[in-house]
Amino acid sequence: MAIMDFLRPQWKHSNPELRAAALRALQDDRQEVFLSVTLEDPDPALRLAASKRLNQETALRQALDKSSDKSVQDISRKTLNQILTEQVKAASSQELDAARGWMKELQSIDKAVEDIARNARSPEIRREASAALTHASAILNVTLEEDVTDIALSALARLSREPHLQSVAKSAKAREARAKAKERLKVIEDSKKPDALAVYRAKLQLILAVAEKAEAGTAELNPNFPWEATLEQVDEAERALRELMESGATLDNGQVVLFRNRVTAFRNRLTRHRASEVSRAERERDEKHNREIKESLCARMEEIFASSQAVDSAEIDTLTRRFESTGPCPEDDALRDKFRLAKSRVVRERLQKQREIEETARRKNEAENEEARKEDARRRAEAWAKHGPKLVEWIVELEELSGSSDVKHSEKRLRDIQSQWKNLIVNAPEDEAARLNSRYHAVADRLREAMDWLRWSNLHCKQDICAQLEALIPQEDLKSLVTRFKGLLSEWKTVGPVPWENTEATWDRYHQACDALYEKCREYFAEIEEELESNARAKEEICVKLEALLAQEGGDWRESNETFREAQSAWKAIGSAPRDKNDALWARYRNICQSFYGRKDQQQQDNLKQKLELVALAEGLKDSTDWKNTAAQIKEAQEKWKSIGPVPKDEAEGLWQRFHAACETFFQARKAHFEKMEQDRPANLEKKLALCELVEKLNELPSDKERYERILDAQAQWKEIGPVPREQEDAVWERFRKPMDDYFQERRERMKNERAQREENAKIKEDLCIEAEALRDSTDWKATIEKIKALQARWKTSGPTFRDLDQELWKRFRGACDAFFDRLKENSAKRDQEREGNLLKKIDICFTIEILSGTPPADDESKHAREAWIETQRAKGASVPQPMDDWKKATDRVKYFQGEWKKVGPAPREQNELIWDRFQRANDLFFEERRRAMGLPADDPQANLEGKLALIADAEELAHDPGSHNTDTVRKLFQQWKRIGPVPRAQSDYVWERFSTACDTAVGKTTEPAGA
Repeated sequence: MAIMDFLRPQWKHSNPELRAAALRALQDDRQEVFLSVTLEDPDPALRLAASKRLNQETALRQALDKSSDKSVQDISRKTLNQILTEQVKAASSQELDAARGWMKELQSIDKAVEDIARNARSPEIRREASAALTHASAILNVTLEEDVTDIALSALARLSREPHLQSVAKSAKAREARAKAKERLKVIEDSKKPDALAVYRAKLQLILAVAEKAEAGTAELNPNFPWEATLEQVDEAERALRELMESGATLDNGQVVLFRNRVTAFRNRLTRHRASEVSRAERERDEKHNREIKESLCARMEEIFASSQAVDSAEIDTLTRRFESTGPCPEDDALRDKFRLAKSRVVRERLQKQREIEETARRKNEAENEEARKEDARRRAEAWAKHGPKLVEWIVELEELSGSSDVKHSEKRLRDIQSQWKNLIVNAPEDEAARLNSRYHAVADRLREAMDWLRWSNLHCKQDICAQLEALIPQEDLKSLVTRFKGLLSEWKTVGPVPWENTEATWDRYHQACDALYEKCREYFAEIEEELESNARAKEEICVKLEALLAQEGGDWRESNETFREAQSAWKAIGSAPRDKNDALWARYRNICQSFYGRKDQQQQDNLKQKLELVALAEGLKDSTDWKNTAAQIKEAQEKWKSIGPVPKDEAEGLWQRFHAACETFFQARKAHFEKMEQDRPANLEKKLALCELVEKLNELPSDKERYERILDAQAQWKEIGPVPREQEDAVWERFRKPMDDYFQERRERMKNERAQREENAKIKEDLCIEAEALRDSTDWKATIEKIKALQARWKTSGPTFRDLDQELWKRFRGACDAFFDRLKENSAKRDQEREGNLLKKIDICFTIEILSGTPPADDESKHAREAWIETQRAKGASVPQPMDDWKKATDRVKYFQGEWKKVGPAPREQNELIWDRFQRANDLFFEERRRAMGLPADDPQANLEGKLALIADAEELAHDPGSHNTDTVRKLFQQWKRIGPVPRAQSDYVWERFSTACDTAVGKTTEPAGA
């Protein structure tokens, strides 16, 4: 199969996609190819596509004759009909015979016949086409547009509907047609003018009927009589009578007097009725008010009974008085019994319930108190079990403090224990509390007595210290004086408190002695202080210097080590600093040293890691033959080695030996290589000169691709060849490079121009994508199809752009187009499916009405179609209609199906007018058979008018009290209306409008079919 594909044309290829692409590429004049594919291709889609490209009558007829594909036949027939239509329209008077033959093929297609009748070149052809039209709208269009008088008048003669005649009278091109239409409209208008006397008679009879109905109804006989509605009807009848009398109509005076007497009697009864209604309304309003009051009093009494609150006897009495003083109402006895029962329940049961609640509350209170007592005893027992041992411990602690010399601590501890003792001792049993309290107070008294003796002892010690301080004042040896002074100050701080009454005097004596000594040693102390401050500043400077050194990144570690050793020696040589600064300075200095040496160890480890990496790099490159790049890498590694600081001493020597050996190995091998290269330079020169001659002949190559490939090949060979003699290096390189530079310069210019064009094409395709995406969700199907086809044509004419971008834009554009056409396909399929369903429903209705008419099918084809439809209905389990002897029921069924027809949507366009014509014919046939079968005699229109006027009066009376309860009565009125024959034409619309309006008002909306 693959070999045969090379021998066949593309439209016969075994691959359907390639065949389809070949068909799309063919010009329209290749009709023999399209016909061959239509008849022979195995793919139905390709046959259908090829048939759509057929545009010659001969090819189309062959497709119709030889193809068994229904889709192909439909498309071919449609295209052939279009061609025949255009040929008939273009035919001259000399081509009538051929045109008639073509028209005969088109006579079943109403639109084609209408198009010929309206647009054919020859008047004879238009005349014959006009005569063949069957649809009123098509005949109307021909009448309006035809300028040949006899054709226009002939078409006008076939129009009968008044709107069609009005359109012709207003807009027809032929003046005679407009005049004739106006004459026919005048005749129709004259026939519609009413008989004035008959109208007067009908109105008067309606007025008398209203008065009779009003006079006959009374409130005594009919409590639900519609007084106000009847009054409105009487007022309307009076106005109508006045209008009749003012119009000059001749009326029967006796009937007028009778009407007025009946109206007067009705108005008197209406006055009495209104007065009684006012009295009744006031009485009902008072009784309703009394009932509401008594019901609220009963509800309040029941609410009191249901409430849990105490009963207020005063409120009970108030409620009782209000109930007795309230007036009567229809349910008076029942409400009185209800109130008394609620009151007795409140007085008897509510009071008993209240006593039970009080007793329950008392018992609950006693139980809660007993429970509280037990809970308090339990809580105190738990507290004593928890804190009792602590009280004993405190007593033992106070006994131990009695022998202590720390007066302040003893006094503070005694106060702490005393503040907690009272809160905890209350939980102890009474006998245990008395025993512990006695023991506690005895121990506390002994402790206070011991502390008093210690205070007197401390007083003697401090007095002795004061005496020694006072003895130091006359001494001149300040150094020994200061030493003794400091010792006495320390000794004073170790002595505890003295008795309260001696505290102030002792302190004043001590303070005076110290002030005198301080004044005497002031200059000595200042000198010592200045020396200490100087030491602090020196130490501060050392810390700042070391911190700055520590903050440096990547400094010389040898210099840093020396600086730190000098700083340590200087720190040791400096004396002490002031006490408040000495500790902080020492901590600061110690932290700096720790950070420095820790950082030094970490830096040596980092250096070790870096140098190990350089050793690995050098050892990996030592056998390389890429002399230039490797030499640069090794030299760079050597420079890095020098910049890296020291490593731990135990690693330094071995690491350096490895690195140096690897570097030396590479450089010795490189030296030997270059010595050999010097010997090969003349031979390399010959090879590179040959390459220069090769690239100088680039322009002799036929294509740019070949030139580009030669350059790449020459560059690769150039790199393989070694160096040439140094004195000729530049000249050879310039000769080799110049042809290539010229080529690439020209190529850059060409690519620049192509890039600009591709960018412009990309902008055009981007705009087309945006336009297509804006149309993807459109529902204006026809207009959007044309717009997208135009966009696709513009896409084909746009040039190429960058490959990746071109594919991306094409996918985007095709996606937008495909999205629209997918939606179009779904919409078309859905719409076609709905229309096909509607067509089937309408066919069912037509068959049903045709069968109900009782007439047999017109021919064998119609007979077979009806039999097939009946079989289908039975197979579906649906009922099959049968002719009816009762024409009334049959008429009701037909009118029902007329309503169903209106609910069904449109059928497919090519079938819509045909099915409508069939429906109209079925209806006309049924009603003609009905009239013939029923043998309806000629009616007396005037007698029928009298009967229908009476029915109108009954319907208008029902309309005064509308609702569903009138449905049966209205149905009976309709039945009587239908049994009455037609009325005079002049009154037909008037009486039917009155009757239908009244019936609609009576029941809201009647479901009966309308018809006068």
